[in-house]
Amino acid sequence: MTNFGDANLRYGKFAALLCEQLERKPNFYIAILVTFSGGQWDDGIVRWTMLPQVAAAREELGWVKRR
Repeated sequence: MTNFGDANLRYGKFAALLCEQLERKPNFYIAILVTFSGGQWDDGIVRWTMLPQVAAAREELGWVKRR
């Protein structure tokens, strides 16, 4: 089984810092990076979809390679 804890921690911290810099206060910090669909935010069936602007920024910064 894959452990997503490290990725979740990193994105969570990044989202919190981003919210602080942008002076945004969403209910959940991660909501500044993703949209939720399929149920309640903490359900196992919820799909987290990265916002296209976030994906593009990651590519432009060289954090990930373009597919």
